[in-house]
Amino acid sequence: MTNLKMLPKVELHCHLDGSVRPETILELAKQDGIELPTYNLEDLKAYLQVPDDCPSLKVYLERFALPNAVMQNGDNIRRITDELLSDVAEDGVKYIEIRFAPRLHMAKGLTFDEIVESVLSAIRTAPEKYGIYANLILCCMRHEDVKHSIEVVKSGRKFLGKGVVAVDLAGNEHDYPPELHKAALILQRTTGITLLSTLAKQVLAKMLKNQLSSFMQSELVTDYFVRMFHRLMLLLNQNKYHLKCAR
Repeated sequence: MTNLKMLPKVELHCHLDGSVRPETILELAKQDGIELPTYNLEDLKAYLQVPDDCPSLKVYLERFALPNAVMQNGDNIRRITDELLSDVAEDGVKYIEIRFAPRLHMAKGLTFDEIVESVLSAIRTAPEKYGIYANLILCCMRHEDVKHSIEVVKSGRKFLGKGVVAVDLAGNEHDYPPELHKAALILQRTTGITLLSTLAKQVLAKMLKNQLSSFMQSELVTDYFVRMFHRLMLLLNQNKYHLKCAR
């Protein structure tokens, strides 16, 4: 196990708000006067960790509520990013792409740029501090109005080449299909920002076809189940899409 931990690794799908130490959430909540369902560390973990029998992506996404509650100021966001980079470096990760939705951290007045810069400031110091390199992926949330996705694309393009490498369309795809954000996808094509789209197990083959037809050929499709469907693999190949598989 020790040898496996020491092997150099690449992490391409890491959610910032899904990687917060429970101890940090407890500390920051007390510091900022944020109410928690419990202040017992072990009990708190039940509100943060996804059970093995998690029934849906929707239930899974509910585990992000408490981390996001403590990520509403720049210092907290910077600290959480720094701790994540330290943690994964301990596991032998040498390069990581961190993703998060800036708009989820604007509840207490932070601007889009302040939020992104808080993450990037920690990323810039990581090579010297921890021997790890990182880049950032900005998420548009499916449940939000398309105007907000357009905002993410427009505001995010100034950071392209400065730590930001892509935009993701993330969240509950069961209730919010990608065509709802078509205007943002079209705008993305003119910015040079790569678009990533996450598809979960519950998504039907028909929806994957719809999603592929909405995207340009240079995009990456992140998918958890498509390898099981030979005809969908053929579709990906015919349209020359790149596929990143996650388990």
